[in-house]
Amino acid sequence: MRRKDKRPASKSEKRGRRERVAARVPVLLHDRTFRRYWSGQTISLFGDQISTIALPLVGVLALNATTAEMGYLTALVWVPALLFGLHAGAWVDRRGRRRRTMIGADLGRAALLASIPVTYAFGVLTLWQLYGVAFGVGVFSVLFTVGDPTLFVSIVPKDKYVEGNSLVYGSRAFSFVGGQCGRRARPVPDSASGRARGRCVLRRVGILSF
Repeated sequence: MRRKDKRPASKSEKRGRRERVAARVPVLLHDRTFRRYWSGQTISLFGDQISTIALPLVGVLALNATTAEMGYLTALVWVPALLFGLHAGAWVDRRGRRRRTMIGADLGRAALLASIPVTYAFGVLTLWQLYGVAFGVGVFSVLFTVGDPTLFVSIVPKDKYVEGNSLVYGSRAFSFVGGQCGRRARPVPDSASGRARGRCVLRRVGILSF
């Protein structure tokens, strides 16, 4: 068989390939500000899904929580939205600095979640602490969520709202699928469970500090 000659691509061919690849990328992702916003949102959405599963799972594996107690843990994450949703929106609007508020809320959630493996390592983790963490995570989530729409319209041109929302909600839908992979986790001994939860939370801390 005759071997085909492989000649190096010329500059024009390389430029053409780059242009074809760039044409497939949504226009908004060429904008550095939106790209950072979308990346942070995507990572944060995955972190939310993972932590929603991790809290009840820690209660079962480390503290032998009952079915009702697992339900309380899940509910406490969402209760702040009912209690503080309207007030948080008004407070964020008056305060301004929405980007700082959102970053601070993510760091607050990370700090609360990071307290779980620390207290477990010292043998002082309690179910009441998990309740407090769940409620605190819910409060910070409300602050993050109410600031997001205003930040979105401030960085996305009006004629790109549909494309921008498509990217954000596409990430949200993908996080519902990818984040739920934790449901396949198998029960492990308490010591191994603590190490696994610690690694999960540390990854969460790194993810949220975007």
